[in-house]
Amino acid sequence: MLDTGKEATELVIALQLRYRSTQAQVLDGNRKFIDASLKYYELSRVTNQSIVAEDLLQLLGKAVTCVILGKISVQRLRILSMLVNDSRIHDLNTLDGYKTHLYVLSKVYKQQIIAEDDIVEFEKSLDSHQKAVS
Repeated sequence: MLDTGKEATELVIALQLRYRSTQAQVLDGNRKFIDASLKYYELSRVTNQSIVAEDLLQLLGKAVTCVILGKISVQRLRILSMLVNDSRIHDLNTLDGYKTHLYVLSKVYKQQIIAEDDIVEFEKSLDSHQKAVS
């Protein structure tokens, strides 16, 4: 049987993670992509044994999506740099919906032109709120 103090601590941690995740989703939904990217990235770096590694990788993928969609700024450049240098970034290719993210992230970071086919593939992975409305 678990110690009630330990159970309470685990519950508090779970609630904090849920709150932070919801906060990132709200920022994403409100098209505050740079802030959402940072929140997703922070969540992807959480070290908790109860969190599945693939879930953390999904959060990393969401961070990449948001930073690519974000407005050009110094903060965006810093987040791009953190993401490009993250040791887990190459694992994104293993997740469905994130196959082109590493390529696009690299091109954006290096300020290079992205091929139209890759833009189309990247667009397919976006949620409806992330697509530009004309």
